[in-house]
Amino acid sequence: MGYVLGVDFGTSFTAAVAYSAGASRVVTLGKRAGAVPTATFVRDDGTLIHGEDAFLVGAHDPERLVRNLKRRLADTAPILVGGRSFTPIELTAAYLRWVVDAAALSEGGPADALLFTHPANWRSVRLDQFREAMTRAGLSGVHFAPEPFAAAAFHSVGGQVQPGDLVAVYDLGGGTFDAAVLRRTPNGFELAGDPEGIEHLGGVDFDDVLFHLLRARVGDPWIAAERKGGPSYAVAVAGIRREATEAKEHLSVDSEVEVPIMLPGVNQVVKITRTDFERLIAPSVQDTIGAFRRSLRQASVTPAELSAVLLVGGSVALNVVRDAVRQVIGEVTPTFDADPKYAVARGAALLAARAQRSEPGASADARGAAVGTSGPAGVVPPAGVPVAASAAPPTVIAAPPSPPVSAASAAPDASPPPPVGPSSVAPPPVGPPIVAPPPVGPPVGRPSAGPGPAAAPPVFPAAGPGNPAPGGAASRSKLPLALAAVVVVALVAAGGVFLAMRGGDDGEVAGSTTTVDDGGDGSATTGAGDGGEDGGLDIAPGPASADRMSAVDAGTYEVGLDPQGAESAALQEVELAAFHLDTFEVTNQQYDAFVQRIGAPSATSWPGGRVPDDTLDHPVKGVEFDWASAYCRSLSKRLPTEAEWEVAARGPDAFEYPWGGDRAAVDIDTAGTRPVGSTAGNVSPFGVHDTVGSVWEWVDEPYDPVADGQRVRHGGENGRVRDGAAMRQIVDPTNRSVVAETGFRCAADEVSDSVQPGQFSTEISLPERGATVTTVADNGSGPGTVLVDDNFEQRTSGFREEVGEAYAFGYYAPSWYHLEATGPGVQTVSVGGYSYNDASIETHVHVDGAQTGDGRVRYGLVVRAVGELRDPPATAGPPRPTSFVAFTIDPRAGRWELLRETATEPLRAVQSGPLPATVKAVDGTRPDALRVEMRATVLTLFINELEVAEFDTGVVESNGDVGFFVENITETFADVHFADLRIVEL
Repeated sequence: MGYVLGVDFGTSFTAAVAYSAGASRVVTLGKRAGAVPTATFVRDDGTLIHGEDAFLVGAHDPERLVRNLKRRLADTAPILVGGRSFTPIELTAAYLRWVVDAAALSEGGPADALLFTHPANWRSVRLDQFREAMTRAGLSGVHFAPEPFAAAAFHSVGGQVQPGDLVAVYDLGGGTFDAAVLRRTPNGFELAGDPEGIEHLGGVDFDDVLFHLLRARVGDPWIAAERKGGPSYAVAVAGIRREATEAKEHLSVDSEVEVPIMLPGVNQVVKITRTDFERLIAPSVQDTIGAFRRSLRQASVTPAELSAVLLVGGSVALNVVRDAVRQVIGEVTPTFDADPKYAVARGAALLAARAQRSEPGASADARGAAVGTSGPAGVVPPAGVPVAASAAPPTVIAAPPSPPVSAASAAPDASPPPPVGPSSVAPPPVGPPIVAPPPVGPPVGRPSAGPGPAAAPPVFPAAGPGNPAPGGAASRSKLPLALAAVVVVALVAAGGVFLAMRGGDDGEVAGSTTTVDDGGDGSATTGAGDGGEDGGLDIAPGPASADRMSAVDAGTYEVGLDPQGAESAALQEVELAAFHLDTFEVTNQQYDAFVQRIGAPSATSWPGGRVPDDTLDHPVKGVEFDWASAYCRSLSKRLPTEAEWEVAARGPDAFEYPWGGDRAAVDIDTAGTRPVGSTAGNVSPFGVHDTVGSVWEWVDEPYDPVADGQRVRHGGENGRVRDGAAMRQIVDPTNRSVVAETGFRCAADEVSDSVQPGQFSTEISLPERGATVTTVADNGSGPGTVLVDDNFEQRTSGFREEVGEAYAFGYYAPSWYHLEATGPGVQTVSVGGYSYNDASIETHVHVDGAQTGDGRVRYGLVVRAVGELRDPPATAGPPRPTSFVAFTIDPRAGRWELLRETATEPLRAVQSGPLPATVKAVDGTRPDALRVEMRATVLTLFINELEVAEFDTGVVESNGDVGFFVENITETFADVHFADLRIVEL
């Protein structure tokens, strides 16, 4: 008996459902379960094991287990496993072929038709790669459908949804989130508005949050085991990650769970409560709610107009998710499938059956494959939504089952895997550009009188934001940097060129370079560069690639602000020649290609020196100024001048923000990073994306002078855009904390469409590897220098991680440092090794968790901390410095206080006052800004930019450490989150 097959290819799990004779059934892909892990294990001989078996074998050898294939599908960098190199498309092809073959084995023969689902926000580039994986797997005539369509199709069985009804889909799966509003038609569904989605958010991220919570609770013993490392540690960590996943599932029904932690030298049990977990993932859940609300706005509907709200995906079982959705939809009753893991696969099977048969009124195209926002049978895109012209109607497949597939056999016409090494990174394919969504709401400010969006529409990256950056132009840079000499040794092996670099020996010529000429014969020639025209900072010859660069016309532009802001220059005019600027920031993947090709140091933000798999298309940060410059120069580009960067960000009419004058018009993330180009509306009139609120970016040649050794950066990471796109920071470029938070993009004077992107030249002089970064405790170069700017994404701040009976402090994903006080009378002080004289200290802080509605907590900044750590006198808490000053707020008492403790005096308030009206509630999610300006012994105190007091500490030292303070006065529990720490030299 024939059947059709619907497959939900998920980030964590994959499910398949067969449909025949009017009934559907879940296909058992594993030994017991229907849904199996989306995982592949690479054996010693290079053959592959998939699904359940891969997961089991990988428990004992996790280094050979490849997970999250769906997230890695668009990557251009190879996956190196067991000494072999695979492309993500190769591994995906092998896995999908295995799924189809396993279904054929279970059902007694091949399917008559196949339909695979995909996230609704996948663009044509990602879909092209998905189709290529199908081709390599030997699967032809495959149908495709967005996941929300499949979920709605399943829900419509039995007449639950009538023609004309509006259905909203909230789909939170293992690795992606989708939201869409669909309208039921007589023949299927159509989009009522553009879908919304978050590509890198799902259950695997929640698992990771729990994993890091466990690590923080274990503390120093875990860190000690991690430092020793070894195979046993890797196996143990893989086991704990599985325990974290199970703990998450238990917390959907239980209020707490105990997780065994067994590492080399560690054997303990950690208790996690549902409150702990929900508090940590609440910001991510709210991100999905924001996308869900936007999907309703795109469809111009209110929750009351919906006939149904479908909650789909394994993660919707979490109470915090269901509660958040209910707060949006009000009286509408959400619909949960009995097992939401299979709802999409069941709907896919129904759509596959509909696509196979010829329905009355259904055209051949309607029965065809869905591309972008188009759908399969009966799924019609809204007016104006383009459908890829290359999408031909599929043919029914009837492929016989194949034997177990290896990566080599998955694509019979594919070349053997490339050799492991830098040369195996090939430039990605380049596809057609996709027009970016328009800004949210009209720009606020003067009408544009120059080249704006209409003349030069912003575009998303043609081949995905993770593609290597294009190349550059002749230099305008005048950088007085002393570059160490380098010698590049070319090692030719297995058809690839590998570069090994070392610092120059005595007698070598500064600025010497090596030209690698593979020439087909494996030879390499070495020559000396001329040092370039600007002090040795040579730029690779020729024009840059025009790929993903935005043009800015020559002219006179305004920069700075009037009146001058706290972090901006005074209003002034600059004269600029025409130039091009990268449309997007340089991504982790692009910079990693540079690291592999040139031998540059890894970004300091990469754990263990490797790019996390889920951030390949995110902006890189943690790159020293000199290496950022070298990256651009190797592509015939350069770093932009400060004036160029600001003009490109603000447009010809000098908008305050790239999109206009309304800060709230665009949803800028306040933690972590996003894929480049993924924030709708964060686009300047020149088509440049993400210039504010994403990451800090290096710029060259400041238009206002700075002291020797200082540099300027723009961008305002994580929504910190106090002075909009004019916000500038004067920083010490050798400061580790500054480097950790800074990325870049490149500029070019001349571009050409004939130049291929991502072709790095070695004909440039390079900075000495790792020579410029110093510690966070070093002072800067003068007033205005940013000494520390840390958002706590990495554990490099110097703050301790510790858990006691009545307190805890440490780092919380994605970007907080937190202090807990678990009972009345508990005081927690943590300092970080930042000892400065005259400086401005600022943090953004809020109470993330408190168990009562009226219990009091005071919290804030610690300054002038000196002396050895001692047990706190007459209170519970961790050891703290002998003497310190703390500037705190107590929202429920409505007071701020300046506290002081010395070796001879207990903690007491030396000054206090009422809180400004701008202070948020104790449980608010928007943090308050606390700032202390220290000049000698005088402290000036600010709350949300409002000065509240000035105080002379007198006997307290004029130099001391900086940190945080939390005191639980009458609460049963308090958890306070510090989002950042910023120190500027006065």
